[in-house]
Amino acid sequence: MKVALAIPCHGDPKADFTFSLARMIAATLREGDGIELETLIARSSILVQSRTRLFQWSLDWGADYILWLDSDHVFPVDSLLKLLSRRVAVVGANYRRRHVRNIPSAVRRDGAEWRLVFTDAANAAADALEPVDRLGFGFLLMETAPVLAALGEPLYPLFETRSLPDGEFIGEDALFCDRLRAGGLALHVDHGLSIHVGHVGEQVLMFPRG
Repeated sequence: MKVALAIPCHGDPKADFTFSLARMIAATLREGDGIELETLIARSSILVQSRTRLFQWSLDWGADYILWLDSDHVFPVDSLLKLLSRRVAVVGANYRRRHVRNIPSAVRRDGAEWRLVFTDAANAAADALEPVDRLGFGFLLMETAPVLAALGEPLYPLFETRSLPDGEFIGEDALFCDRLRAGGLALHVDHGLSIHVGHVGEQVLMFPRG
């Protein structure tokens, strides 16, 4: 089984991400059965370009699976093995967006409304696998063959963003999820893993002025 680790990178990766990645690779090769890994990094300020290149490089290498990782996340050593054990075509971690409020990356459509999908102690303890309509690519595993079948032809353009009339926009990961679902593929969040995945944030620290 060949798994490509696809990492878009603009600037330097976070140190904690590099630590998590090294430990996960070591644990996967030590404990996995017949797993071959290839680490792919695309450096560009244009995220859709990086993701498109990583997808194509993964295909060129003959990857059976692609694990998307953003370079500002932390995750457990057994994360890849955990997602592989789910045996579904697309499964990923739900994680907090980089915001002071607790806003998850996964969402589900409820009629005309988009609703946030939260990971909490209860569904994490139950190791729940929940269908969702969109999830981020910060830590997401996809099986190549069913994904290609769902994408259909023409394959390109592969990753795009879309501006909306109200000034908001839809990101490339959300539109990719929409395309997969339109092709008949279900998307899932692994809550048992999600509770342990972190999104590295930044703060401005200043002396008190009062």
